This record gives sequence, structure tokens and C-alpha cells, in this order.
Amino acid sequence: MNTLSMIDVEPFIKEVLEKKIPEENIRSFGKHNQGIVVDFETETHLKRFTVWRDYLRCDYEALCIATDELSVYESEEFDNVEQLIGIFDRFYHNVSPNSRKI
Repeated sequence: MNTLSMIDVEPFIKEVLEKKIPEENIRSFGKHNQGIVVDFETETHLKRFTVWRDYLRCDYEALCIATDELSVYESEEFDNVEQLIGIFDRFYHNVSPNSRKI
């Protein structure tokens, strides 16, 4: 476990809510709120974005609705909440933060 204290996810949650993702699609997990999961849908994909607060890591996956196949499952580390928001923003608009816009 990271020796730093867990990251404050409030700015991240605010960013998610600004994208009109319903609050009920955002949930904490773990005994001490070690993470946040965000589920949402685009025209082509079901997406899940998981933030591990104590490891400064996020996992993201996208399932293609048409084929029922996993399009992406990746993990990425971040140093601060601004980087986390950037990763989420790219994933929100693309299948993968490292891919071109679809």
C-alpha cells in the first residue's frame, strides 16, 4: 500500500457529475472507502472506471454493446487528482485514454 495518505477524490467526483453521469452510478468500495467505481454507457460501449485511492491507480474497461466483447481493459497509475481527471476525461470520450476519438 502507498505510504502516502489516500487521495481526495472529491474533485474527481465533481468532474464525473459534470458529465451528467447519475450519482447512483458512482459508488465507493472497501471498508475505508479505498476506491470509487463509476459505471456509464455511451452509444457503443458500457464502461467502468475504478479508482484505487490507496494505490494511486485506476483501472478502466469498455464492453462493446454490439459484439458483447471487451474492447479495453487497462490499468494506469497517477500522481495527483489532476492526472486522474485527465485519464478519466480521455476514457469518457474514447474507448481507451490512449486511443483516438470514436
